[in-house]
Amino acid sequence: MCSSAGDFYAKTQNEFQQWLIANHLPPSSHGGIPDTSLMMYLGGDAWVRKDKMVAGDPMLPPGTRARPRARRSSDNGVIGDPRPLHARDGQALFR
Repeated sequence: MCSSAGDFYAKTQNEFQQWLIANHLPPSSHGGIPDTSLMMYLGGDAWVRKDKMVAGDPMLPPGTRARPRARRSSDNGVIGDPRPLHARDGQALFR
C-alpha cells in the first residue's frame, strides 16, 4: 500500500516504465509515452495533435543525475519520445 500521493505516483511510473521496456518502447516521463498515450486514450485527436509530436531529451537511467550545465537536446519540456505510442498504450496505464 502506498503511504502518500508521491509514493503512488512513483509506483505507477515504475510499473509503466517496466511495461514500456517489455513492449520495446523507449523510456520516458514528462510529455513522453505515459502522459501522451493517456491523453490519447482519454481524449483522442481532440487532446493530442499527433502532427506536432516531437522527441525531447532522453530519459536518464535510474539513479543517474543530470549534470547541471549539461546541454539539453531540446527545449520543449518533453522527456523521452512520445512518437511511437498508440492510444492503446494509454489504456494500459489507465487500468
